[in-house]
Amino acid sequence: SSGINAEYGERVYSIKFLGIIINSKLNWAEHKQYVYRKVSKSLGILNRCKNIMGYRELIAMYKTFIQSYFLYGIEIWGHDIRESDILVKLQNKVLRRMFDCKRSSDAWRISDDNILSLEGLYKRAIERLCMKHHYNTLPKYFADEIMPTKNDDPDDYGNGYTLRSKNKTCYDYSDLSINSNSILKHSCIKIWNKLPFETKSIPYRNMKLYALAGYNL
Repeated sequence: SSGINAEYGERVYSIKFLGIIINSKLNWAEHKQYVYRKVSKSLGILNRCKNIMGYRELIAMYKTFIQSYFLYGIEIWGHDIRESDILVKLQNKVLRRMFDCKRSSDAWRISDDNILSLEGLYKRAIERLCMKHHYNTLPKYFADEIMPTKNDDPDDYGNGYTLRSKNKTCYDYSDLSINSNSILKHSCIKIWNKLPFETKSIPYRNMKLYALAGYNL
């Protein structure tokens, strides 16, 4: 038990905050188990629909009933995705069920890039977050305190690192100190700075171009 203002409460080892499971070990194992259970319950819907729906409709069903669970809060926990992850294995299982394949590689081939892997979903979510930051559409506190610092000087490559794009659409590497433990900042810098200038230059309000670039998750 722990005391707050002389009042003691029962110790808890995990809590759900805004749909995200946070545990006392500060890892995402319990949240992944939570997502696993949610997705598993939706498998029956795909099984019933796959024999009466066409390819496009089946993909739409997947994105509605399966991918939506993977996407929720992925900016926070997605960095912890590994090849041996239970959610990666579950996603492979879902695709094998959808396309009646025995091998995951065959299922991914049939998906024909219409379905992103969990790693791809995380990367796309970070890109989308950075796009909003680039066009100043994030809440001010979040942009100032959570996101990396924009590199406004195209000739300043920041802290001895070489940035590939000589433009004002890069993040400053000097924003990450040696002792920095901001995983989100690190992911934003790593992923955003690798994007081609043409993608970063898409007007955020031009939703047609935005969608064609693949940001309408």
